[in-house]
Amino acid sequence: MNQKLLLSFIFILCVKLSYSQIDKDTTFINGDLNVKFTATNPISFPPYYINQLEIDSISRNYNNSYLTALAIEKNQLDLLKPKVRIDKTDRFVILNNNQEIKLSPDSTSNEAEYTFDKIFKKQNQILFRVQWEEGGNYFLLNTLTGEKTYTIGRVFFSPNSKYLISINDDIEAGYSSNGFQLFSVDKNNNLKVIWSYEPDWGPEEIVWIDNGTLIIKGYYFYGENHEKKIFYKKLKIYVR
Repeated sequence: MNQKLLLSFIFILCVKLSYSQIDKDTTFINGDLNVKFTATNPISFPPYYINQLEIDSISRNYNNSYLTALAIEKNQLDLLKPKVRIDKTDRFVILNNNQEIKLSPDSTSNEAEYTFDKIFKKQNQILFRVQWEEGGNYFLLNTLTGEKTYTIGRVFFSPNSKYLISINDDIEAGYSSNGFQLFSVDKNNNLKVIWSYEPDWGPEEIVWIDNGTLIIKGYYFYGENHEKKIFYKKLKIYVR
């Protein structure tokens, strides 16, 4: 066996060994909390935005995540009309008690600008995207208390609003974090991280199908041509 063929064989073997784990059930235990991944069948995922077709059209017009976020912000402000105003890189929000607070990026944390993304009226939360010098993340602003809670990416509340899961996929560039964060939500809508996980694959879509079960669309890349492999997982959350 020549050296080139041997290296190719080793590469393929490593890929198979790494991603064969994706097909296996995986359980995480954190105190009384159990989180379990199992394989499942493909499903269709609901749109993240109420005007998803417009957002998709905006996203196709830009090859830059920051410019895309600014365009989405303008669209969402016009559509949803939240109590948010813009002054250069600052955002001002009127809370439920009519107090106005100023949101300014923290330059010591490489934050460049915040952009309004989505509002969750039932949960008294507003989602902002955080642009870093390279990459980014998100935070939720509690409109009852003014508290900021940073998240890894987009957020999804459980139907009963007792849990929140955040996902982000970045397994190529590595500019931002990749994986999952699970939060508990108290009666004042304050959030607390109770589980996090950074897999070797990217979570692309997720949806709650009941208060303790989610379906995930994941992916990874393989082969010399960097082909994309899609798979689906069920994520079950329960307290012992």
